Amino acid sequence: SAMNFLSNADALIIDLRSNHGGSLDMPPYFASYFLGAEKQTLLQFLGRNNKEEDKTETTTDLEGKRWSGKPLYILTSKETFSAAEAFSYTLKNRKAAVFVGERSGGGANPVEPKIINSNFVLGLPTYKPVDPLTNTNWEGTGVVPDIEVSADKAKETAHIKALEAIADQSKNPEIKWLVEILKGRYNPVTLNEKTLKSYAGKYGIRSLFYENNTLMYQKEGNSKTKLIAINPTTFVFEDNTDLKIEMIIENNKVTGFKRIFSNGDIRVEKRD
Repeated sequence: SAMNFLSNADALIIDLRSNHGGSLDMPPYFASYFLGAEKQTLLQFLGRNNKEEDKTETTTDLEGKRWSGKPLYILTSKETFSAAEAFSYTLKNRKAAVFVGERSGGGANPVEPKIINSNFVLGLPTYKPVDPLTNTNWEGTGVVPDIEVSADKAKETAHIKALEAIADQSKNPEIKWLVEILKGRYNPVTLNEKTLKSYAGKYGIRSLFYENNTLMYQKEGNSKTKLIAINPTTFVFEDNTDLKIEMIIENNKVTGFKRIFSNGDIRVEKRD
């Protein structure tokens, strides 16, 4: 049901930043949705004698729709571990997704407890998974992301990359507009107090206020809205993606601002 629903999306972000692993049956099943219909071996499990004891394969028996031909991003962090890395490692080797975030934890070889005596238990790696494409695994090295950013920046970075990919495919100007708006929200420009105060004032039925080191926008009869600077003279709204404002400066004086809409309309508001 989840994959049938998600198949309607234009892009997909899978967040594994806090996923510490689990059953090794899940990675090949889940990966099957992203690797095409043909069965393929993902991991071979070699015992301590270096002979294959088991393997995982993709499955052709899926009830949900496969994800194909659309952008896929996977978020990782140093906490991403074990089975979550198995899923990530096999998809990365098959170039099925773009990985964003931090290098994962590096836990590949399953460990079994071996009782030494009443005081000690030995954690012994009993076998190791090996991807036939690399003849190795991610033990101690982790899965290296394609785009390395801190874990707390991974989601917004992938969001922007996904929108840029969609915009390139669709040629929809509104998506390019949204990319600019979100880039501004995620990476705001810091303006000094003097500049922000110079923008404050009344512009017809609209006003700009300097409050708490930020600029606020208000239309008469409505509540105030926080503005976020994306460059020294242009602001986006904290709660509206369809509008931005651009200050008009003539002879070093603020004479008004433009309200610029996502459909291309521009309306000029002159300063009182």
